[in-house]
Amino acid sequence: MKDQLSFSRFLILHNPASTHSRQVGKRIKELRELFPSAPIDIIETARNGRQTTIKRLEAHVAGLQKDTLFCVAGGDGTANLVVEWLAQDTLPGAVQRTPILPLWGGNANDLAHMLNGAAYRVRLRDLFHAAHIVPIYPLRCEITTKQGQTHVRIAACYIGFGATAAVARRLNESDHRSSRVHRIPGGRRILEALTLLRVLMHMPSFDIKEAGDTRRIYERSFINGSRMAKLHPLPVRLTDISIIKTTVDKRSPATLLRRLRTAGSPIEKTAAETTFTCKGAVWAQFDGEPMRIAAGSTVTVNRANKPFYALSLRLRAPQK
Repeated sequence: MKDQLSFSRFLILHNPASTHSRQVGKRIKELRELFPSAPIDIIETARNGRQTTIKRLEAHVAGLQKDTLFCVAGGDGTANLVVEWLAQDTLPGAVQRTPILPLWGGNANDLAHMLNGAAYRVRLRDLFHAAHIVPIYPLRCEITTKQGQTHVRIAACYIGFGATAAVARRLNESDHRSSRVHRIPGGRRILEALTLLRVLMHMPSFDIKEAGDTRRIYERSFINGSRMAKLHPLPVRLTDISIIKTTVDKRSPATLLRRLRTAGSPIEKTAAETTFTCKGAVWAQFDGEPMRIAAGSTVTVNRANKPFYALSLRLRAPQK
């Protein structure tokens, strides 16, 4: 049997508002039992915004040393915050190389599933004996406004413009997240399905300018890996060079869901950079986290030139 991966310290970013937050406590208990002498620092995400959480992470940079494991006790949005934070060039190289482990604390948990499978199938004891640390090159999105201001977003799993972003925005709104329907067995799935259909039916198409031509589209997605918003399997792994790029022109929820579920035509597996301009304002989502893109903004999507590192049972580092 492979030797157990050993870590001398654990840093855990915990989102107490995420789905399945209670189960995360069991994972932390497992960690304490497996590594009784290793310190475990737990940081809670801030209710008043992403930047406050980032400040809390910055206060723990000194703890991200060699043999530290950064655990994400939250969903894909929390994992996105961690991956994006680790991608900053202002951080020391050793900190950027800190491996992460998503602990299945959210709703879709796409990153956790692609790395290590379903939560109910994995014991941390087995994971630390069999997992490997793998490099993953995330998606990089550069957004430049008409005024020349540039903002960069990083996504571990996927980026969407249009329909999927409208759905992500609705699912993240407080009244939806706190709905009493979630307390009913199976209620969360039913409410999500109804919300999905309602939003997709009313989501308008939007205009982009690309390669000198203007076209009207309903959704454009860039997918890194085999799973998006619980839909799988897609014909790409997180460690592949290629990413999936798909565009839906017609405003059709059925067409969109079919494309994302099966990666049906027209689909492009590409490692090339994509650039287009949003003629009007439109919503985008980065690992399910919504963001408003201003009218006239130019968007460029490609792979980041630096990887983040993660513990994985399912993936191996690509052979050179």
